[in-house]
Parts: sequence; C-alpha cells; structure tokens
Amino acid sequence: MLFLICTACVALGGCHRGSPDAGAIVYKRYCFGCHRGGTTQDFAPSLFGYLSEGKHNESETRRIIRDGKGNMPPFRKRLSRSELNDLLAYMRTL
Repeated sequence: MLFLICTACVALGGCHRGSPDAGAIVYKRYCFGCHRGGTTQDFAPSLFGYLSEGKHNESETRRIIRDGKGNMPPFRKRLSRSELNDLLAYMRTL
C-alpha cells in the first residue's frame, strides 16, 4: 500500500515540494531576463509577491509556466517537474 501511495505521489508531482535554493538558479536562468527583479515591464510583470502575497494561485501559475500565456513562451519542454517545483518554491519566497 505504501508503494502505491508513493507512486501516486511521484506521478502527480506532489512529493517534491521544491527547493527555494535550487529554484533561485532556475529563476536566474529562465525567468530573470524578462521578469527582472522588482522592475515592471510592459511585456513581463514582476514576480515579487506573485505567490507569496496570494495574488495568484500555484496551480494556475504552474499551468502558465508549462503552457505559456501572452508573450510568455511555454516551458513544458525546458523545465523538468523537479525544476518547476523548485521554481515555485523560490517564487513563494519573493
């Protein structure tokens, strides 16, 4: 039974909650170029407080990162599930 629970957890991506430290590296590599620090830009909003202040929910943010939206390209093929979890963990600290 424990095997089934762990298998389901891994399949759904819920076991690895993410590492903010690893997420900072993902952010700098893939996000910072458009979502620079605390500045606002016409094409890419600041991500400071995006998740931590409850402005947006995590599942919708996960979908936007995977599938893209507006000017933002999809990152489904660029980020592993683990990297996405790390990125979201980091975004919760901003």
